[in-house]
Amino acid sequence: MTAASLAFLEGRLFRAGSDFELIVFDRLSAEDRAALADLRSDPDFYGVLKPRNSSGRTIKSVNKDVALLFLTLQQPGPLPELYRLGLSGHGFAAQAALRRA
Repeated sequence: MTAASLAFLEGRLFRAGSDFELIVFDRLSAEDRAALADLRSDPDFYGVLKPRNSSGRTIKSVNKDVALLFLTLQQPGPLPELYRLGLSGHGFAAQAALRRA
């Protein structure tokens, strides 16, 4: 991400969308756990963002970083510093989190 893009994000407020709910893997239905069983081999896998209604959206698998960001942004606010650092090149988890949240 460029310096200009990072500057654009500074001072902006973000929030998690209300169209999805975060569900940890072991609290999914037996049917959903069976369908997603292969994801358990990923040590960073947390659970899913599941659409709250029948909007035609699909379940999105999420890792621990995305889950933490989604939970943090239940209250609107700036991006946590951990994610801003990730966007500046010290990691890439935040880029995926912003696209998914």
